Amino acid sequence: MYADDTVIYIHRSSVSQVANELTESLVHVAAWLEQCCLQLNISKTVCMFISKTKNLSIVPDVFVSGERLQVVSEYKYLGILIDSKLSFKAQVKKVCNRVRFSLSNFRFIRDYMSSDAALMYMHSMIISHISYCLTTWSQASITTLKPLESLYKQSLKTLDKKSVRFHHCSILKKYNLLSWDNLIIYVHICLMFKTIHSLSSPLKQFVNIRTTAQRFTRGGERGDCIIPLKRSNFSQSVFSVKAAREWNSVPSTIRRLHAFGSFQSHLKKWLLTIQHCQH
Repeated sequence: MYADDTVIYIHRSSVSQVANELTESLVHVAAWLEQCCLQLNISKTVCMFISKTKNLSIVPDVFVSGERLQVVSEYKYLGILIDSKLSFKAQVKKVCNRVRFSLSNFRFIRDYMSSDAALMYMHSMIISHISYCLTTWSQASITTLKPLESLYKQSLKTLDKKSVRFHHCSILKKYNLLSWDNLIIYVHICLMFKTIHSLSSPLKQFVNIRTTAQRFTRGGERGDCIIPLKRSNFSQSVFSVKAAREWNSVPSTIRRLHAFGSFQSHLKKWLLTIQHCQH
């Protein structure tokens, strides 16, 4: 919920049940707005049915104050393009376009920049776009993410004034930068830290830490996360599963840190130590 962006979501097994319960919820929303002398802008209010398996070509109507809401298959929320299949293809394409534009400028001005200025440009104009809400849309398939990974590697070569054919691993080591895979892991684990320490409370319900109170185990002693059992490939890529598995791989000495800044620094150093060239 934000001042001008509020989302109501309902999770059920059938689209008809979702539509009915959503309509009932909007009755209460409309009543609250009326009591507060406010009016909902119907033209700016939409609904979307999300499913990885169900056919959403024909969906039931959702109403608010007697008016039918527009059903969309894609919507931009807080800068993230969410689609009804959660493929995030449109979001990745949008990020690629932004990075491609910044990379084009980077190539044009790189010869006139110092190494420190170029590194600053790399962080502020390229990595910042890639890492924004990465924990959400990194669920996209490897094929979907591949063009963005390629742009990231091209940016590294531009940073060090190397040709397109130059191998990027040595550049990562030279500038203490994370590889594509480790960048995703780093962002996941940082958000997991915030969640565990209640700095990101909305995700708290999806993260469970093992304790020694119920049963003494090595995982409970280390403070491991409980990894939920998921069957499909997509469900195994969600934050509560993927980030929990990545969190458990971090040394306990780093996980015991309480200051977020110190945690970030030690986490990055550890990821750099285990970062090896795979080519």
